[in-house]
Amino acid sequence: MLLNAERLFATKGIGATSLREIATAAGTSNNNAVQYHFGSKAALLNAIYFHRIACLEPIRSEMLARAEERGVAAAPAVLLQILCLPHVSLAAEDGSHPYAGFLVQYVTRHWHESLTEVARETQRVAPTLHDLVARLAAKVEGTSDTLARARVMLCNLMFLNALLRWDNIGRHASDLSLKAVLDDALTAARAALCAPSNEDATAPDLFADLFPGLLSQPAASLTHCEAVGAPEPRVTTN
Repeated sequence: MLLNAERLFATKGIGATSLREIATAAGTSNNNAVQYHFGSKAALLNAIYFHRIACLEPIRSEMLARAEERGVAAAPAVLLQILCLPHVSLAAEDGSHPYAGFLVQYVTRHWHESLTEVARETQRVAPTLHDLVARLAAKVEGTSDTLARARVMLCNLMFLNALLRWDNIGRHASDLSLKAVLDDALTAARAALCAPSNEDATAPDLFADLFPGLLSQPAASLTHCEAVGAPEPRVTTN
């Protein structure tokens, strides 16, 4: 049931997939099967996530051990490879990567637990991943641990979205290879991870008047056009 749910969430979207669809895809006529096994949709999302990080734990452990043996485990580029490359191994029969599609949605829209709770469960289920994130966060200088971990997540999302773009567009382009796409994503991720946190710190002030919520609470009632004083697009009918 977990894999059917993962595939549907990845292709249709988490919000657009019903628990009934998941039960049907799993081959059961009991529409309440998901609630019976997991209790709620949120619990199902968590179950998929923790199942997958447990699946990836052995390969990450092997990669980290190899890096330590060769004396390169402190290199940001190597740590990012250990974090990101295992996602490529979770491929469906058609060559796509449904877990990547699920994970991008899960961590950006549906991660309701606090970071402390997620970190605690991750440490139990996937201690190598937990250690890896801590090592990567330590590479981010001049900021809080919370923001450093957010930077690590940003790097992971860069890689995942590159992989998803390959799934949907790249593999149909003759001038691209998966290796080239992922190498480029890892290069960009390393640059993002190691970028100084205080570089050009005053740059946002240049445009603060154009975006009222940029340096304070967002002005939710303003559209972008209203914020910059431009007229809203006019819709006409013939």
